[in-house]
Amino acid sequence: MPYVKFKSQHPNRNFVLIFEDENGCEYLLDENINVINLTRQFYDDFYFCEKILVRYKTINKEKIITEIVNYKRNGKKIIP
Repeated sequence: MPYVKFKSQHPNRNFVLIFEDENGCEYLLDENINVINLTRQFYDDFYFCEKILVRYKTINKEKIITEIVNYKRNGKKIIP
């Protein structure tokens, strides 16, 4: 399970956010896919998170986030 940080919105796909790990690998968060622990609070916090622990599946050579395991904001670990 990688730790990621928010990078940007996808330039060509609506409702898709791009996250990146420390090695520069990209992970996509598609709002049209059922993601475990994707909460309103996460949407309020993700931009400011120091790190986000996620689970993902590789689909068509893209790493698609399937679960938000936990994240850290302002030094505080949050488990959704």
